[in-house]
Amino acid sequence: MAANLTHEQLVHLLRDPAWVRDEPFSVLKGISREIGRAPEAPRSRELVLRALEHRSHLGPLTSVLDALVREIGLFPYLKPERFGVRDLIAYEFHRSAELPKDIVFHCEQAEIYR
Repeated sequence: MAANLTHEQLVHLLRDPAWVRDEPFSVLKGISREIGRAPEAPRSRELVLRALEHRSHLGPLTSVLDALVREIGLFPYLKPERFGVRDLIAYEFHRSAELPKDIVFHCEQAEIYR
């Protein structure tokens, strides 16, 4: 697969579950590059959300996807039982003491709430 996929190429390729299954490292590498360029950009979030649809195709690389999800602050899409202490603290920081325990905010939602 090409070394440096563009955002448009990634969006197109993420529509193909077979490609994601065959090239999981290329998928995550491309998304990681996008996040590295612009972690707060909606396009970075879009790629991560599209990749989440293919979590079952990533095999042992799901932990890399989880790291990318944490990097852009999409905490509601994570399972805290797989976290280390550092990630668990960040996850808990995005939860409200006044709301039900199953409600976890995205980074932007937590900022607005506080």
